[in-house]
Amino acid sequence: MFASLRALLIVVALALAPLALLIPAAAATTLPAGPLALRRAASPLPLEPSLADTRWADALTDGRFTNLATRAAAAGTTRVAFFYDDRAIYVGVQAEQTAPVVASQPADEIGFGTDDFVGFEIDTAGNGERVYLFAVTPRGTRYAFARESTRYKPEWGAAAASTATGWNAVMRIPYGALKLAGDGFQHWKINLVRNVAATAEHDTLVYTPLMADATVPTFPNYAFDWRFWPPVDGVALRGAVPRPKPRAEVYGLESAGTDRDAVVTPAGTTVRRAPRAGGGDVVVPLDPTTSFRRRLLARFLQRRDRPADDRAAAVPARAHRVLAVLRAGRGVRQRRARSLPAESPARGAVLLTEHRRVRPRLQGRREQGNDVVRRARGARQRSADRRRVRRSRVRHPPAASEQHVRVVGGRRVRRT
Repeated sequence: MFASLRALLIVVALALAPLALLIPAAAATTLPAGPLALRRAASPLPLEPSLADTRWADALTDGRFTNLATRAAAAGTTRVAFFYDDRAIYVGVQAEQTAPVVASQPADEIGFGTDDFVGFEIDTAGNGERVYLFAVTPRGTRYAFARESTRYKPEWGAAAASTATGWNAVMRIPYGALKLAGDGFQHWKINLVRNVAATAEHDTLVYTPLMADATVPTFPNYAFDWRFWPPVDGVALRGAVPRPKPRAEVYGLESAGTDRDAVVTPAGTTVRRAPRAGGGDVVVPLDPTTSFRRRLLARFLQRRDRPADDRAAAVPARAHRVLAVLRAGRGVRQRRARSLPAESPARGAVLLTEHRRVRPRLQGRREQGNDVVRRARGARQRSADRRRVRRSRVRHPPAASEQHVRVVGGRRVRRT
């Protein structure tokens, strides 16, 4: 028995072995040959696409990009380097390609994807909340995107120039264009992507089989791919994120017309209240991403407003009568108690007596209404059943043997 079971397991394993080779390791992530790290720069790097600074020559490494369409190595070689200081991030790229270099768009933020570009992707929060993409073309045309806003227009710099084997690019991204939590050690994730417009090739520095290829502008899908980027260790900032300052905004409004100070209360009375034409907005930052806000809105009373104390507004200043509002069914009945002084202790007794006298009547009407609703529902259900039976008879007429009809003396007589 055990021998036969063992033989069966071996046969099943041999049958499933070819299928296991077809399943990729989805969790495996391909990283560049060198460490994906940002080097601290002792001084700012110049925005020169020639990359003549010796620091670029020492830091540029072959990224070994992956083609997202073929899942193989990219056709051209791309060398990249990353620097940072307490003011900005610097990215240098040497892009080699045998395909023609496409650079036709002269204006920033227009025609993204029609030209070649290299894009620097960064997640400053490490959890996908603040993801950014900065791209530059061989002509130096710039594009910037943020996951948090579609109207993202930061101030940053980039430059590019053609070479004998392709083109170079350099980017400078100040921290004012990013939303950072504060100074100290950062939990960034970064990546670099490349678009070759002539061959529609999309390359990525960090690759995993879960990344999907798509047409521009869907590529690069930084809103989803951030989870596969490796974290960058050792980045510490000092004085890079200034503490936000408190601010206050004051404004004034004005209106025209009559009876702008008239307010109708829920009790039906009209009171006078002065409109508030001024307002303000005060913001006190607690940290670079959290603020305390207090608003004082202007208020105009052309609409139906509700005072702070309805009872006090509904009773005149010389209150010598008590108005008791009793809700009965769908309407509102107003009953006036006997004439009593405003401070008389008997006023509460009058209201309590009125409430006890009306409550049994309301309870009886509620039960009577429930009976009416139940009878109406039963009548609607019976009517629906009759209509359903009639439709069934029309769609499916009974057979001749089931019609209970017999012929007597040449006439058709229905059997009873």
